[in-house]
Amino acid sequence: MEVIKDYKKRVLCPHCHYGIQRGEWEDYQGTYQCQSCGNVFYLKVSSDIVQEVRPLTIHLSIPENVPKEISEDFYEGQNCFNVDAFKASIFMCRRSLENLTGLNEADGSNLISKIENLYHKGLVDKASLLAASGIRQFNDYGSHPHNDLLRNVSELEAEMVVKMTWQLIKETYEETRK
Repeated sequence: MEVIKDYKKRVLCPHCHYGIQRGEWEDYQGTYQCQSCGNVFYLKVSSDIVQEVRPLTIHLSIPENVPKEISEDFYEGQNCFNVDAFKASIFMCRRSLENLTGLNEADGSNLISKIENLYHKGLVDKASLLAASGIRQFNDYGSHPHNDLLRNVSELEAEMVVKMTWQLIKETYEETRK
């Protein structure tokens, strides 16, 4: 890891390069929103030295009324994606969708049939159901290591799963429950 020692009092936004006055951040690790461009980035400061500054690849927000069981797993999946932990990202998104279908009392023997049940209940639309069927291929990943297709999961596949999970959560809790 490259330690950035030049920025004793400023952090440069990785998106717009706006200089952000740090103040007295002796130790900080988390996200920060640039006051200039509004983009969010990851920042780690240790012993008043900037250790890491990097843009977040995905930063999606879900409605505030989403139950904690769903939102925590989704945000963890998104965070996993942003640190290139693609297998973990897919796993946490699947967990989030399992919670979403369970809390909405969806019937079915597997995740895709439960999402289909949400469609029949009017909670998700046909386009989302069809797109979600792409997530079905991840249903047993990790459950059966001898046939574990997560071993070679790509960034693009993980991004698709994160964004589809976000769409299903958003649609279920924002658009149909106004």
